[in-house]
Formats: sequence, C-alpha cells, structure tokens
Amino acid sequence: LLVTAFSVIRHLSAKGSDHAHAMTIRILLMVPIYCFVAWLSLLCRFTTFSKVLVAFQKLYECIVLFAFLQLLVQYLGGIDACCQKMKPESCHHIIPVRWFVKSDWAPPTRFV
Repeated sequence: LLVTAFSVIRHLSAKGSDHAHAMTIRILLMVPIYCFVAWLSLLCRFTTFSKVLVAFQKLYECIVLFAFLQLLVQYLGGIDACCQKMKPESCHHIIPVRWFVKSDWAPPTRFV
C-alpha cells in the first residue's frame, strides 16, 4: 500500500497530460482496492455483503481495463491516428490462419 501511495503522489506531482495521470492513477489504485475488498471479504465471509464486495471488485476491474485501453490509445496518438495507421495492406492474418484463409482483411475506417 505504501508503494501505491508513493506512486500516486509521484504521478500527481509530475508534469504531463492530466488525462494520462488520471488513467494511470486509476490503474495504480487497483491494488489497494483489491486489498481492501479481500480484507472485508474475510471479515464478512458468509454474509451477502461479501457478494456485494465481489461485484464492486468486478466493477472496478472493468473501470481499470477501460482506463488502460484509454491510456493505450492516448499513447498511440489518439483514435484518429490509430485509424490512419491501420492501412488495409498492413492488416494480415496471423501465421496459422494465413495458411487456411488466403484473403487479407481490411478494417473499416472507424475500426477502433
């Protein structure tokens, strides 16, 4: 927990994009939230409240996954830049599929 607190403080004090800092902090806060939910689940092992805690944990996991994807798209230059980089001639099937399916696929203009 101390490492997470130190990392969050460092990200808050660093210069750069506020959106990237927010996404990174959401990802970093996953560890203390999982720790807290696990601790409360041990205390409330056989009650229905533990099911609510697991649902909260799954919800935050979805939020963190979405934050990671947003951060990844931002680092790649945004959605428009990703769409421009995905040219039809650069999209090929992976090796085992390429042996059976001969045609290459072209992503639509708004694939991402």
